[in-house]
Amino acid sequence: MIDLYPIAFGLFLVVLGIAFLRGHWKTWQKHRSTDDADSAELKFHRSQFRRRVQTSALIIAIGILIPVGDLVFVRNADPLLFGFFWVGVLVLVIWVVAMAIADIVASRLYTRNAIEDIEQRKRALEQEVAALRRELHTPQRNGRE
Repeated sequence: MIDLYPIAFGLFLVVLGIAFLRGHWKTWQKHRSTDDADSAELKFHRSQFRRRVQTSALIIAIGILIPVGDLVFVRNADPLLFGFFWVGVLVLVIWVVAMAIADIVASRLYTRNAIEDIEQRKRALEQEVAALRRELHTPQRNGRE
């Protein structure tokens, strides 16, 4: 008898992966059309897009492999093949987790650097405003003392 739980879970992962791919594609199109071609921001978003597409594709692959593996190993009880197959699936899951962690770290570093740049520009503008205020408040002399 065929177990429906692995099929349902695999289908869920495939649909989830496709939804992720669609969302990543839309986000990439938006960034590609708004960012400068040479900007560090576009390079970051390109790398982020690649990481996320790879992760989503692996989620789809895992979603296919789970029910396929379940169906194959219900009929074929070779323990060596069973072990290699599921270790391979586990390696894919670990790779997805590693890619997710890498994406989190890269996003955090990029955001931290962007915030530091904004704060630096803010300080420069505040200094410029203070200098302009001092200039406005200093009494002007007409050359007479």
